[in-house]
Amino acid sequence: MLVVISTAVIAVIGVLIAFGVKFLERQSDREAAATRLQLDIGEALRRDPELRPVSILPVVTANWRGKVTVELNGSAATPELRDAALRTIEREIGRLRRRPRLVSRIGVVAPVEPATRRSA
Repeated sequence: MLVVISTAVIAVIGVLIAFGVKFLERQSDREAAATRLQLDIGEALRRDPELRPVSILPVVTANWRGKVTVELNGSAATPELRDAALRTIEREIGRLRRRPRLVSRIGVVAPVEPATRRSA
């Protein structure tokens, strides 16, 4: 009887370890996919010459259920540049099977003109 119980306990522990390894493997895959998407978004923004004056940092996260969130932080000189950047980013994430949640924190900040030096 003791042999049966100890065998069952060992089998349950083995199954739990297998599930834990599978869970961690999937989490690692999700994090790798999020990192790839983050790099792809940054590269798409750098490729577009119109968006050179835009400063946007994409941060992509994936939770344990696989829900992906793309958070955009930064600034653009005009609302038109901000909208162009958002279109570029939406085009980049449009190729995904499941549409990620997009959180935009892109502000519009007018460029600062350099002060002219006055001679005394």
